Amino acid sequence: MYDAHEVLRTFDDHTIAIVALSAIALIANYVWYGEMIRIARRDKVAACAPATTLLYLAHDGSYLVLFNHWFGGEYDHWFTKLFFVGIIVTFSLEVVMFSQTLRYGRAEYAPRLTQRHFVAAMLAALAAAVALWAATKSALGDDIYLFSFTAAIAWAVPFGAAQMLRRGDGSGTSVLTWASFTLIGTPWAICTIAFFGPNFQTVPWIALCLLCVIGGAVNTWFATHLRRRPTAATADAPRPVAVTA
Repeated sequence: MYDAHEVLRTFDDHTIAIVALSAIALIANYVWYGEMIRIARRDKVAACAPATTLLYLAHDGSYLVLFNHWFGGEYDHWFTKLFFVGIIVTFSLEVVMFSQTLRYGRAEYAPRLTQRHFVAAMLAALAAAVALWAATKSALGDDIYLFSFTAAIAWAVPFGAAQMLRRGDGSGTSVLTWASFTLIGTPWAICTIAFFGPNFQTVPWIALCLLCVIGGAVNTWFATHLRRRPTAATADAPRPVAVTA
C-alpha cells in the first residue's frame, strides 16, 4: 500500500504542519467522543452506532497492543509515539461508549433479549470485530495505520446516518456531534493529501477523504433538522401559562 519508512521520513520534512493539523483532528475527535458520551447519558440511548464502536475498539486496541512497534521497534518515530498517546485517550472513551451501549442499547437494538443475553451478544460481537479487524489488518499492508484511521472515520458516516434515520428524531445525536466529526476529517484529509506522499494523492484516496468531510457535513445538516424525543422529565414538566390582562 505504501512504504512506511519512506512516509515517516516525509513526516520529518513537514513536522510542524503535520503536528498542527493532526492536533486539530485529535482535539475534534475528543470533542466528538465527549459529546456522544454526554448525549447518551442525557437521552439514555447509544449515541455511537454499535458497528462503529465495535470497529473502533478493535482498531485502536490493536494499535495499543503493538506498543513495541512504536517504542524501540521497527517503526520507532515521533509520529507513531504521539499517535499512541492520543489513542490511549480515544480507546478509554470508546470503552465508556461501549459500556453505554451495553447499558442503554438493548431496548432499541434487541428488545426480545434479556439484559444478560444482550451483553453476551455484544461481547461476542466485539470478539468477532477483533478477529475480523486482525485478518483485515494483516492483508492491508497498512503498517502504521494511516489508511485504516481514515477508513475508520469514513465508517462512521453511513452508520451514523442510518441510526438518525431509523430513530427519526434527535435522540442520541446533536449538531455538535457531527460538526466535531467533520472537523476530524477535514484537517486530516488536508494533511494526508498535502504531506503524506503520492500514495495519498490518488483518486480513490481523495474520494475517501471527501466521504469523511462531505459525509460529516451532510450528517451535521441532518442533525440540525431533528428534534429531541420528549423524555419523561420534559413531558411531565409544567408548561408556562399565558397571562392576559
